[in-house]
Amino acid sequence: MAAMFSASLRAPAESRLSAMERGIYEEFVAQIGNSAVVVTVGMEPLQGAIVAAFGTDVAYGFIDRLLGGEGRMTVAKERDLSDIEMSLIRNHIGSDIAGGLIEPWGRTVEIEPEVIEVGGGLGSGSCHPAERLRDHLVVRGALR
Repeated sequence: MAAMFSASLRAPAESRLSAMERGIYEEFVAQIGNSAVVVTVGMEPLQGAIVAAFGTDVAYGFIDRLLGGEGRMTVAKERDLSDIEMSLIRNHIGSDIAGGLIEPWGRTVEIEPEVIEVGGGLGSGSCHPAERLRDHLVVRGALR
């Protein structure tokens, strides 16, 4: 996945797994809060979805890099992402996340991941309700 981000953002990217835990979905929703950007990826033919969440500061850095900047957040944190910014996240970062799932899952099952939704924090109700994503596995990592 780091290689895909490096290519999209035209900057070196490094990813590493820092922790993995199983938890209750409602705790995950409360943990990320409303100031996160959430990318939901469907995993056809498997049931369910993968949810990737990152802070708005990271989203603004991604957008700045995609538009030729240095990757710095230069806008006020209080404002929501515009439709154009959400489209950039969906079509570039979301697609990289989805594409990065094909090879590791390919050893088990052939999947066709697709970005289902990009929205604000899960607590805002803009993403899948808890009954659809009752159980989850949190994978914590860093992208440098």
